[in-house]
Amino acid sequence: MKKNVPGVALAILFFLTACTKNASDPTGIATAAPDRTVQLPPPCIQHEDAERTRIASMARVTQQPTTPVVLLLDFNGQHVQNSAWDTESTISCPAVPNSLLTAAMRDYIFQNVMEDFSGFFVKITRSEQEYAAAPANRRMRCVITYNMMERFGNVGGTAMISSMSWADNTPCFVFCDVLQYNQKYIAGAVSHELGHTLGLFHQSRYSEACSQEEEYHTGFGYGTLGWAPIMGISYYQSIITWHKGISSNGCDQPQDDMTLLLAAAGTRADDYAPTLNNSTTPLPSTGTKSGILEHAGDNDAFWKKEANNKRIRVISNGNSDIAVEVYNMQGQLLNTIDDINGPNIDAVISGKRYIRVRVTGNQPYVPIGNGFGGYTINVSTP
Repeated sequence: MKKNVPGVALAILFFLTACTKNASDPTGIATAAPDRTVQLPPPCIQHEDAERTRIASMARVTQQPTTPVVLLLDFNGQHVQNSAWDTESTISCPAVPNSLLTAAMRDYIFQNVMEDFSGFFVKITRSEQEYAAAPANRRMRCVITYNMMERFGNVGGTAMISSMSWADNTPCFVFCDVLQYNQKYIAGAVSHELGHTLGLFHQSRYSEACSQEEEYHTGFGYGTLGWAPIMGISYYQSIITWHKGISSNGCDQPQDDMTLLLAAAGTRADDYAPTLNNSTTPLPSTGTKSGILEHAGDNDAFWKKEANNKRIRVISNGNSDIAVEVYNMQGQLLNTIDDINGPNIDAVISGKRYIRVRVTGNQPYVPIGNGFGGYTINVSTP
């Protein structure tokens, strides 16, 4: 049930008024450098029904499903009814206007969330029709709206653990006003909340004495190679990944995000094989080729068929630090190109060569075994 329901106008007016008061300078904040001087409220409150979580864990996929998980980014406003949040009354969630969340910002959020889930059998959509057509236990709505202080408190979003598997249309929420209308913060919060609905708890940090130092792991480093886990606080870092770490359930409770998400959603088919032979995918003489590293151990092979020099740039989409291996036509490794100062590759390669794109092993801040996602290869004349 969508807009134009009696009583909604009052709710929209209330939330818009509260939202305007909280937005001191949306434009300035959106373009501010992503450092830690901007102190936001906690990213979210994770809610758990322990028995339903236990049942959901027993229902994880044991073979590749035939239909993808559909994750709907709902920017349009929503009246949430008959959900686990409230079985008796309606939760009215107005849409954020274009003046505060522009079309370009919505596209940025959509692309970043799509990137975060690129390694899984998942479809990110803005289509109500695609959401409605998906099986009830393989779909989730994320309502991107304003904060409801009286219901959820001063947080950037909220979700219920494993709620997708309940098949009752219980959504998760992200609150743009609390996140100061910053597109990066909102994108990170959307992926974080959706992660909860697929079964993930927070990634945390503990001392050697087992004392929790951070419920929300803030990551390591800074600049273009700074890293943070999606299920911690990813707002301030350039590279964000699902993480194999320690959950908020305790210092003796490990959580492998990638494994759990694969169990909940299924695996995306590998787009390019690692093999080096006549069937290897050729690169264009000039132009682009896009791919996905479905996991940290993935290797995507390509064939540079021309002998003349080509400038080859490989641009990471934000979830990994890229390296490129260069092989001769006999499959012997000639060299590895890896920029220690950034996540991308820019090199001139001569002769007929095979190349493999992979996640680098020399990341200064990203834990070993993290890193995945999309990239674009740009081939041009030097």
